[in-house]
Amino acid sequence: MLTKQLSLFDPRPLAHRADPQTSYDAADKVIQSGQLNKQEQEVLEAIREYGGRGGITAKELSAKSVLNYFTIQRRLSGLVGRIEFLTIDGRWVFSLNENNRPAIRDGCRILRVR
Repeated sequence: MLTKQLSLFDPRPLAHRADPQTSYDAADKVIQSGQLNKQEQEVLEAIREYGGRGGITAKELSAKSVLNYFTIQRRLSGLVGRIEFLTIDGRWVFSLNENNRPAIRDGCRILRVR
């Protein structure tokens, strides 16, 4: 049984100690099938394509691309170091207006490729 994510980008665990065996089985399956790396690459490329300078939220990304919102959210931790979550004064930015100033958008963190 594999306990660590064999990701191109980040070796974080996919299943945690308190998770049931089915979570470990699913983690093994997604790793061995190559789906993990494929999904991470798809999310990274979509952020690159649709994010622009101002970034994009997971909800916006799922509306503009063929990716499912939940797939995007699940793969973000594996992309740490390749993407950034925008912050101002150490606090996550959840939206920006056209002038790159904080504004109300959709409640999700803004993502950008580094």
